[in-house]
Amino acid sequence: MTRTAGLFSASFLLASALAAQTANPPVVPGRGRAGVGDSATVDSAVAALYGSVSHGPDAEPDWKRMRDLFLPVGMLIPPKRAGEDMFTVLDVDGFQDRVRKGAAAAKT
Repeated sequence: MTRTAGLFSASFLLASALAAQTANPPVVPGRGRAGVGDSATVDSAVAALYGSVSHGPDAEPDWKRMRDLFLPVGMLIPPKRAGEDMFTVLDVDGFQDRVRKGAAAAKT
């Protein structure tokens, strides 16, 4: 590959990455977009994630807000449980089921 072709390829990849960062996120049927403030920066995205799962003792997390923060292929990997060799990989719906089951078990 010539030096010119290499520079062109690197410039193209950089421009593609920058364009992808500034493009509007996709809207998925049944899921919205994260609020502009929720995805403006890494700090705001992390704060929105914590805000979506924070709740009072008699309330549930804000599942819609959490779903809006993730792409449909987004995955969560909770800490490995003691005695288990494998990590659990969950989508948002699987995480919601796990939290609900854990909350129900804690109430009994």
